[in-house]
Amino acid sequence: MKLPVADLMGEAPRLARHLSGNVDLFDAMLQPDFLERLPDRDALAAELRLRLGDARDLQDTLDICRRWAHGRQFQAGLQVLIGIAPAQQAASMLAAIAEVVIRALLPAAEAWLVQQHGVMPQGAFAVLALGKLGAHELTVGSDLDLVFLYDAPEDAISDGARPLTPQAYYARLGQRLVSALTAKTAAGDLYEIDTRLRPSGKVGPVATSLPSFARYHAETAGSRVIPSQPRSPKTG
Repeated sequence: MKLPVADLMGEAPRLARHLSGNVDLFDAMLQPDFLERLPDRDALAAELRLRLGDARDLQDTLDICRRWAHGRQFQAGLQVLIGIAPAQQAASMLAAIAEVVIRALLPAAEAWLVQQHGVMPQGAFAVLALGKLGAHELTVGSDLDLVFLYDAPEDAISDGARPLTPQAYYARLGQRLVSALTAKTAAGDLYEIDTRLRPSGKVGPVATSLPSFARYHAETAGSRVIPSQPRSPKTG
């Protein structure tokens, strides 16, 4: 099937802006699987892992994630436009892309934290997806509603040269992950992140302890948390 790009872009201004801001998408359109069935999460994860094998440093990791995500996002949007894929399938793929990118960037954020402040004994960290990402209804250009949770002994302290309490430690990990997802690089931008759905809203630490989160939702009628996957990214 041939792609009449000019005609299609005239009918889809958002995709046109996406294409004009990311010229590397033309390379994505030339890939042999561009018009084939949209890949599932496992296939996407394997593909990004392969791409990241060429990364030499954090900057390379950020750029590779952006180029890869742009190409797959554009594929999903264009397949809906030309009638190859249903909108719900594309939305699920867009959510899977976001989840795969989060899982890829979380270890890089953690490595930076460990280098600066050491390891948190018996600590664990999880990313919960709410909103459109949690419901797998993501669209091209959607922001990501994320909540960061941690679990660690109250009296724990990281074992690095500059030790931190669990609250400060995981707040910095969350901030570092947000920076990795939102930073604009030579390969463009990736996602806007909204963390205001955490119990403290706009104020307070960006990461919430698991007991505090459970207590908040036990006391708040009608609340519902939708994780991005059955197994959320964890550290520790």
